[in-house]
Amino acid sequence: MSVVVAAVLVLLAGLAPTGTPAGDVVWSLILVAAVAAASRSAAPWTLVWAAGLALVAAVPSVWSLAGLVGLGAAAAVSIRPAWRMWSTPAALAALVTLVHLPPLRFHGGSAIVTAVALAPLVVSGYRSAGHSGRRLATASVVALGTFVVVAGGAAAVAVLSAAPDLDAAASSARSGLDLAREGRTAEAVAAFQAATVDFDLASGTFGGPLVASTSLVPVLSQHVRAVRVAAESGGALSRAAEEVSTRAESSPDLVADGRVDVDWLRASTAPAVASADTLATAGRDLVAVRSPWLVAPLAAPLDDLIGELDSAAPSARTAADLLAVAPDLLGAATPKRYLVLATNLAEARYQGGFVGGYVELEAVDGRLQVVASGKASDLTPFLEQRPGTPVGDAGYRDRYGAFSAERYLTNATASPDAATNASVAAEVYGRLTGRPIDGVVMIDAAGLAALLRVTGPVQVEGVTQPITADNVESFLHRDQYLEFDQRSGERTEVLGDVAEAVVDALTSRGLPGPRALADAVAPAVDRGDLQFWFRDQAAQEVVERTPVAGRFRPQVGHDLLSVRSSNLNANKIDGFASRTVDYRVAYDPVSGRVSSVVDVAVTNEAPLSGLPGILIGIDSRPPGTNRMLLTVWSPQELVSVSVDGAAVPSGTQPDGEVLSHTVRLAVPPGATQVVRFELTGRIDTGPTYRLVTYQQPAVTPDVVSVAVSATDGAQPLPSIGFTVVDGVASGRLPAAWRTDTSVTFGPGS
Repeated sequence: MSVVVAAVLVLLAGLAPTGTPAGDVVWSLILVAAVAAASRSAAPWTLVWAAGLALVAAVPSVWSLAGLVGLGAAAAVSIRPAWRMWSTPAALAALVTLVHLPPLRFHGGSAIVTAVALAPLVVSGYRSAGHSGRRLATASVVALGTFVVVAGGAAAVAVLSAAPDLDAAASSARSGLDLAREGRTAEAVAAFQAATVDFDLASGTFGGPLVASTSLVPVLSQHVRAVRVAAESGGALSRAAEEVSTRAESSPDLVADGRVDVDWLRASTAPAVASADTLATAGRDLVAVRSPWLVAPLAAPLDDLIGELDSAAPSARTAADLLAVAPDLLGAATPKRYLVLATNLAEARYQGGFVGGYVELEAVDGRLQVVASGKASDLTPFLEQRPGTPVGDAGYRDRYGAFSAERYLTNATASPDAATNASVAAEVYGRLTGRPIDGVVMIDAAGLAALLRVTGPVQVEGVTQPITADNVESFLHRDQYLEFDQRSGERTEVLGDVAEAVVDALTSRGLPGPRALADAVAPAVDRGDLQFWFRDQAAQEVVERTPVAGRFRPQVGHDLLSVRSSNLNANKIDGFASRTVDYRVAYDPVSGRVSSVVDVAVTNEAPLSGLPGILIGIDSRPPGTNRMLLTVWSPQELVSVSVDGAAVPSGTQPDGEVLSHTVRLAVPPGATQVVRFELTGRIDTGPTYRLVTYQQPAVTPDVVSVAVSATDGAQPLPSIGFTVVDGVASGRLPAAWRTDTSVTFGPGS
């Protein structure tokens, strides 16, 4: 069997499958030729050694079958010298097995096994070959060595020449990103232009034929290819960023003369889509050239860049998709009708606060105008006169039907899930008015404060001072009730008026571009103070990729914690409340068993007297007592619950794929009570413990601490946001609507 035929057979057997780099194909052919040539004169025992070692290393891979065939052929050659024609098939069968070895204990382990297996065969074949054969082998090795040295030198020169340009390009690109985040768009454009030039210079360094020849040199080719692709991808990213920044620089005010410029939004969609495509393509290209053979100085920055692209690509795609749906949401094709619900966190509901006011808006070709507004409680008499048709699905009615949102729009925030609540509110309001609602915006005082930082102060009829970003929260949570109590007979709830004034300012005053507006509201969005829901499924799908959806839709598998309360006083006493949550978890990585303790310390700083009843009275007996439903959502079952060490009654209900555990609590004025929930259950197994937390927006955000340990003695490794001391990983979570954290455990000491 000729060497050429043998090489073809080996390639067909999968030695060099489709997509293999050209250099690997060439070296595979060289290896095939060397092994095939050596096998014809090598000692039979070397064939047995190669095939046997290949077979042992390949088990239980399917390629061990090739090793078994090779070992049989090698044994035949050893037993019967007349069967020498089986030497080459035996050697090539061993080679096929060796190049398909499964991953061993460390990278490069399979290469070491291959070398150990084939070295005796090649050496024996060389020694047994004739004079002309040894001369040919020696000349081939010298030629290959010379080529590798020359190609390596060319690659080194290219990489060293490109390094300054790559450093300058990376620096300019980072500067451009920083400037863009600061809103200095014109300077960002200039920085990205400079980065593009430097990336293109670096990429051009690798265009010569001598450098291209390095693709035939294993290990070296991976490094050159990685640097070249990084330069090309960096140039593409900089050009995309430059185009997007240029368009952002030319953007109009978001609102001018009471209208959003939907034409600009449409024109911005294509560049945003192209930028998102470039990010995704660059990420895929860099992953494709990421090789375990890369040395650390190159691998580390490449991994950092891949990580940044993995993070940025989904956000860019979402931004592009939001631009695509924005014109239609703003009534560019057909008029849209939206309901803005202003919530008051001082009277808690599970989503955040009760609905104090509403504003109905109509959007026509980018122009927004107020159709109706008022106190949500003013709608109650009209809703009570209508048939009490249940709202929401069966699960909602079972869990939150007692809040009677179909009669009390104020309770439309009963569920912790904003999208569920919004759809219920749209259904209730639409039935009452006969005007179908296309979307709902839920905003609390902190969300209004974020918008006021953009619009500037507003004046509300009947309120003595202007409402500003600095005073709106204290005014809506407490001061308004003091002011109107002193002026008896006047309204005691102006939340709807404030919301209408802010909406009117948003739709009538000149506002900055989308980037500045997004930066202003981002903290409120992260806390869950501003949330959106749209009836249109395409738009809602895009929104649900962002925090503004306010989605509380827990999934099983990982651990989860959400601590929330709902007011039972019908007053605004939750403005005086604060909570600290201490979550301690013991996790078994092997079985997935978790045992946890949730300590919720509820402090009530309300006074016993001296304030209006709407703040500390009504159903608070005695005045100043904060009565609430305190609920913990978790995938774990409840073992016990106590208040200040004394067992108390509780209730557990399924809520989607998790459980909710609830106690009734009455915290006296000036007191702190500690509620302890002991839980147990199972989550996914593995060395990494994952926890997702959902926090309820509150006047005073919760302080949440987490401590995680392993029950089998495994030691937690350093993790983002956690400090490891004596086998326990501890950390404090940010005050965010949703936080995803994890702790990975290594072997015990």
